[in-house]
Amino acid sequence: MYKSLVVVLGSAALLAGASVRASQAETEPSGAALFTSAQAAAGGKTYAASCSKCHGANLEGVSAPALRGAGSGLAGTSVGDAFTFISTQMPAGNPGSLSNTEYANVVAYILSRNGHAAGPTSLTAVSAKASKVKV
Repeated sequence: MYKSLVVVLGSAALLAGASVRASQAETEPSGAALFTSAQAAAGGKTYAASCSKCHGANLEGVSAPALRGAGSGLAGTSVGDAFTFISTQMPAGNPGSLSNTEYANVVAYILSRNGHAAGPTSLTAVSAKASKVKV
């Protein structure tokens, strides 16, 4: 009986640990660097040419929602959802007109302007879509 109890408790602990690890894998740490500084700079140029007319030079919002700060139209949105929306709905009047690289760069720029730190790895369409990190 003692042996059975140990096996059951050990199995429960193993399953609980696996559940915690799976949960952690689904949501990267919010401090995880998702883009490079060069990528954010390139995204700033694309943003200025394709997005700033409506969203403002400082992401403050003009005729479209702000993209920076607590009042941002992206506040609480995951990087994955933001990338999907931006790449399929923007720029207004010509959605989907940028390349996946340009969209990833724009998202990197928006992340940088919202306080996310750059790192050694570039954001790609694939990594952006998979990311659960909040903008």
